[in-house]
Amino acid sequence: SSVTQQGFFFPSVLCAFGFLVFAHASWLTIQYRHQLKMDALEFEYAPTVVIAECAVAAFLTMFAGMSLAGTLKPIRSELAESANESLNFRPDFVPLYQGRTHAIRR
Repeated sequence: SSVTQQGFFFPSVLCAFGFLVFAHASWLTIQYRHQLKMDALEFEYAPTVVIAECAVAAFLTMFAGMSLAGTLKPIRSELAESANESLNFRPDFVPLYQGRTHAIRR
């Protein structure tokens, strides 16, 4: 299994690019806050460019993550039936406490 398979390589690159876009948006926000400190202004919200970059990066990484996950396996019905049977286990009597006092009384 080669790493450069068509189904694996492109989503990996896309995911890495998405993380780089996130890093760039973080760097832009840090630079923006530094500029605001120099101008003695308050930080109210991030610039629209940074918000747009974060949205693009989120879309890229989510798409790459879904592509890397592959196909889902179907749920086998026989497991679901056995789970329902185990829910009906109701013993008539279960002793609630058998601690040290039970051993001392003997």
